[in-house]
Amino acid sequence: MIDLVNEIAAETGASPAAVALAWVQAQPGITSTVIGARRMDQFEANLSALDLTLDQAHEARLTSASAPHLNFPAENNGAMARIARNGGTTVDGVPTPAPPRLFQGTHMY
Repeated sequence: MIDLVNEIAAETGASPAAVALAWVQAQPGITSTVIGARRMDQFEANLSALDLTLDQAHEARLTSASAPHLNFPAENNGAMARIARNGGTTVDGVPTPAPPRLFQGTHMY
């Protein structure tokens, strides 16, 4: 991730700090960004993020590189949650199977 931030910083002519902060600030739901500068030059580099707008290609590269890679059982959780939540209905055009039935009448499957 650091190598990619440095690469994009070189491409844009901005500091790595500005690239990282501009990317974070562009994420949905982010309304403020906390900076942690000790020196005035660090503070100025962080403030330069306010003037930097990353293009879609740069944002996509950073988003892809920072995506978490979750292992089992994470890949199952999404499907199981949809089955439990939607219970065999179609929501937003996406059909889900009905949850398994353990009992039918008084007999267990």
